[in-house]
Amino acid sequence: MPTLRTPAWLLLMLALAGCGVSALDPMGGTDGAAPDPTHHDSGSPNPRDGAVPHDRDAGVASLPVCATTTRQPTDVLVYDVNAAMTVTATNASLLGTATDLGAGIPSEVSALANTWGIKPGAAHWLRVESTSTTWILLSQNLPFGFGVKKGSLVTVRTSRDRQDFGPTRSYATVTVHDDVAFYFGQAGAPKDLDLPSGVTAALGPAICKSHDSCGEFALYALDVSVLGQSTSVATATAATVGNYDLWHARTAEATGSQTQCADWFVADTAFAVAHRGDLFEDPASACQVSASSTLPGVHIELDKSVCSLGLQAVMAGVAFKYAVVVDADVQSVTTGTQNVGNCQPAHASGLFLEERIFGGGENYCLCDTGLCAPQTRPAIDLHAGSYPGTFSWDGKNWNGPSDTGNPEGAAFPAGSYTFEVRSTGKTSAGSDFEVRAALTFTLH
Repeated sequence: MPTLRTPAWLLLMLALAGCGVSALDPMGGTDGAAPDPTHHDSGSPNPRDGAVPHDRDAGVASLPVCATTTRQPTDVLVYDVNAAMTVTATNASLLGTATDLGAGIPSEVSALANTWGIKPGAAHWLRVESTSTTWILLSQNLPFGFGVKKGSLVTVRTSRDRQDFGPTRSYATVTVHDDVAFYFGQAGAPKDLDLPSGVTAALGPAICKSHDSCGEFALYALDVSVLGQSTSVATATAATVGNYDLWHARTAEATGSQTQCADWFVADTAFAVAHRGDLFEDPASACQVSASSTLPGVHIELDKSVCSLGLQAVMAGVAFKYAVVVDADVQSVTTGTQNVGNCQPAHASGLFLEERIFGGGENYCLCDTGLCAPQTRPAIDLHAGSYPGTFSWDGKNWNGPSDTGNPEGAAFPAGSYTFEVRSTGKTSAGSDFEVRAALTFTLH
């Protein structure tokens, strides 16, 4: 078994006990370091520290001896191309387009694959790009890809929790709209897996038993349900349920409450799901967009690529893009500041715009940027063209800094919100006009 980095005091204690420690993942959260190649016996706390023996322990004695108990290295890494590092944040997410995918190892992650011992013949990859971020998902020893078609709008969610002496708990989920396209998770026990909605996994029947100098353990099947359809999958076995392919790498648990070693345990499960039909959602049709204008020849167009956003991704910064489109020159339009204080500059189109994000009592805008002297706004001509704009947001409530340096407020909770751009004023005939566009998006 691989060597665990063990303090001197623990080595002395183990020597006195006359036994060894089960091999654990030695990474301990060090980004980019190679994992334990067997990934064996990582999992829940030592049974001697209060774990309850499994209900099926009484029948383990009659089980056949396992031919092999080692789990083939199985994992999914998520690599941030822009940051040049693996994504290790808790519950990170990215909404973007699946721009490319395939079997093998793309060049951007070849060094990472080499470090982790991932072979081209045992890997699949998926590239997901948003306006500012690119992630590459790289799987190891899974018999299928990521369940999506190239060009689809997807949401990736991932988390990785590694410890020096304890379980590796991680997951990577790819969804298309609300449908699960792909999931991989590993933890100390099935109950600790971070499963997507519609998927459940529970400890199944014991299959075979094994032991080493420290204690006894068994391998178990995994009872899986996907969208209400269920099956039981043995260790190192593929299966199919409904429209999904399944892969159960291994589930192992120590049996009984007795062990010969103070810090020995066996607890590990790893499991993957992929949609068989390769899901697809057109990025251009994923948003609810509305637009109206009572100023003839002028309208606002919104970028539809920002439709479903993760809280963590938004806090890192997201940009809503739009354009004010003037089809033909418009004469003598009067428009003024859309916020309090008269400090707002005009947009490149010539109009003054109000940009804000709101819903459910939450609000973000630059409605108050200070107090400036009142100004008389003369009528202007709008010239034909498309004039882009961007509204940046970090997920917080805010009405602007005012002239007192007002801080931002609390983060928006998950929910449905609206990004709106509008302008009001008077036409050359003295009639009131409003030009408006709005995008409804989901924050999760």
